[in-house]
Amino acid sequence: DPTVSAQVMKISPQSPGALELLYLCNSAAILAVMDRHALWTRSARQQQQLLQQQDRDSDEKSRGTLETSLKSDVRVPLSSGHSVAANSMSTTSKNSVALELGAWWIWQWTMLLLKYGIMSVKKPGTPFMALHAAARIEGCPIPLLMLLMKAFPQQVKSPDKMVPRESMYPLHLVCRWGIHADVVTGMDPIVASRKRMAISALVREHRGGTVAVNAYGHTPLLCALESGTNWDGGLRKLVKANVTALAFRDPFSQLYPFLLAACTTATGKGVGRRYELARLSTIYELLRASPSMIQRFQWDVEW
Repeated sequence: DPTVSAQVMKISPQSPGALELLYLCNSAAILAVMDRHALWTRSARQQQQLLQQQDRDSDEKSRGTLETSLKSDVRVPLSSGHSVAANSMSTTSKNSVALELGAWWIWQWTMLLLKYGIMSVKKPGTPFMALHAAARIEGCPIPLLMLLMKAFPQQVKSPDKMVPRESMYPLHLVCRWGIHADVVTGMDPIVASRKRMAISALVREHRGGTVAVNAYGHTPLLCALESGTNWDGGLRKLVKANVTALAFRDPFSQLYPFLLAACTTATGKGVGRRYELARLSTIYELLRASPSMIQRFQWDVEW
């Protein structure tokens, strides 16, 4: 369909794959599911808080009744049973996404495409990790990525078991988007925008992932710098979440992040003043976030 093809070229990355086409043709339905889950989450959280408050009120009432009953030698239980209901509500809210999506044909196709896409690098016998498989797809549609985060929250905090030699967390994989981009034209703007949103979503779910180290000794911040990410393209979120990430040096060059940003350069007629300003801004913001890194670098040089 030429109409669909034109839409694909406008809003999707270069050479859109099957997952991108699946999202494009069913974006309204996917966004509707996300909205419905957001309502579920708020409702479940409110109900859980209400049950916990009722549990506390009931316990206080039980203690008052106990003091009275001790005089008459009547035994009264202290627990009201609301805590059990609260725990049940919490478990239900965690599993609601996976339960609903399991029978959804779009979700089934998404899982199938992700499994097919990871076959070339997945080690035989290892468990399939859908979130990591999606994070390996450069420019993965953000709604699909967020649904995977909600359906498999434990994978946000886990290294990739499908490729154990790399030990990549989802945040590492997303921060590497654009690492093979053309040095002249740079990263596709759609991929760059999705990369920024994906980093923000993953950091929000797992702040500790910003200082997680993969098998190569890289933090997500180092991966992002290696792929040419600038301050406003995702580095801000990584640094603000945990400023100690600035103390991790690149294991190969032994450079701190601000020095690594200074060494990242590109040449060609497609690279102009805007790129240079973004690079200088990145160096400045990295130093501004932790000025002590200059002194630490001086000590390393003197040593």
